[in-house]
Amino acid sequence: MAVTVVDAGASPRSRQTAALLGTAHAIVVVAPDTDFGDERAAAVRAVFSSSHPQIPVVTVRTRINQEINGSGDSAGMPYDRHLAAGGPIRLSRLGALTRIAATEIAGLAVAAANGR
Repeated sequence: MAVTVVDAGASPRSRQTAALLGTAHAIVVVAPDTDFGDERAAAVRAVFSSSHPQIPVVTVRTRINQEINGSGDSAGMPYDRHLAAGGPIRLSRLGALTRIAATEIAGLAVAAANGR
């Protein structure tokens, strides 16, 4: 099973997002490890759960700086300078822990798609 990473843009209700989700096996919602991030992720999950109830949704919390945030190391995606800078993602510039976390997140998405 292939894993495709797509930035769904500003709105989970956009036509582009709807077209992408038409063939998705799982949805990964990424949000910063903050109270606002938690609220936004919950809102996006609610939209996807109602518009695509057959597709499992996995939520990933990201560390927003090098310090440990409220949820400690359970954030899911560690802080990475390359990701924090924004712009195109180049795998060769990601830190080793970020690569491992991305692989684990892809595994969670595949497991969710298979009903596990």
